[in-house]
Amino acid sequence: MKKLGEFWRAVRDFWKTGKTGVALFLISFFVIIYGKIALDYEITKGWKGHESIQNVLKDVSTFIPVGQLSSE
Repeated sequence: MKKLGEFWRAVRDFWKTGKTGVALFLISFFVIIYGKIALDYEITKGWKGHESIQNVLKDVSTFIPVGQLSSE
């Protein structure tokens, strides 16, 4: 049990000192905004259920690598 506590402490320190938490928050924030815009677009085009969700996820998955490359 003690090793598990040390593991979580190391994970917490990594997020706090590496400033990775800020980057993760910003990427998540932009993905959520983009997903909302894509969902609104699919709804106005005519909601097709599962196909519309697939289109949004496809768009978001192509957006993620671009967002990561621009932050380097």
